[in-house]
Amino acid sequence: QRLFMGEEDVGVWAVDARPEQPATLHSVIKVGGLLQADVEGLTLYQSNTRDYLVISSQGNDSYLVLDAEPPFASHGAFRVSLNARAGIDGASETDGLEVTPANLGGPWSQGLLVVQDGSNHMP
Repeated sequence: QRLFMGEEDVGVWAVDARPEQPATLHSVIKVGGLLQADVEGLTLYQSNTRDYLVISSQGNDSYLVLDAEPPFASHGAFRVSLNARAGIDGASETDGLEVTPANLGGPWSQGLLVVQDGSNHMP
């Protein structure tokens, strides 16, 4: 069991959440490179085989995906970009996000990621 914490202008920390373990902070990723301040929302994608930490990188309007276990390997970053033809407004300035691996049917058979958008560019 692990608790993840975001510190806006520093990075992401983890602490062992088991009561019998010391509450020692461990750095997961620091601001710089792919992760740009402010660090905002954090969420876990928990699959049957592996867990992933998804981080909102507000400074560059992107989302990072890391292994949720040490050494917290990065799987890269992505953006939700404006696509008027597809009716997608895009997302920027994200404060919060949530992800589920649950089969929600149709195109969401492997889950769904929902992100908060700080500004609307389309109706």
